[in-house]
Amino acid sequence: MTLRLALPVFAVVLLGAAPALSQTTAGQITGIITDPTGAVAAGASVLATNAATGVTRETTSNELGNYTVPLLEPGVYTLTVKKTGFRPIERSGLTLHVNQTARIDFVMELGALTETRLSPPTCPCCNPLSPRLRRSSITGRSSSCP
Repeated sequence: MTLRLALPVFAVVLLGAAPALSQTTAGQITGIITDPTGAVAAGASVLATNAATGVTRETTSNELGNYTVPLLEPGVYTLTVKKTGFRPIERSGLTLHVNQTARIDFVMELGALTETRLSPPTCPCCNPLSPRLRRSSITGRSSSCP
């Protein structure tokens, strides 16, 4: 009799624990890469580097210019985008929060791979990964940097 009672209880406990095992803190960065005319830049290399650990993740934009760098631990990242015929772009100081999906779009400029375009440092309210910016875009309020 106790075995018949124990099996359903064990099954409920096991099924209830499954969601807890799948929880993660990793986030991702996604976006689209275009050229100056607005045409998509398929095949661009995107490298995400964690500033604290030096761990890198690389991906390539698809035929629609979209890219996703998944499974990134929370932290500060530098994104580098490269494509033949265009100047590389480096954007640093991007803070990724727990379970955040951040959208960072890039516009490639014509030029040699030896030239690098550095995006200017951003203040917290202008950082595309900043929770403050996310809140203001949801409420529709705009803010300007001091």
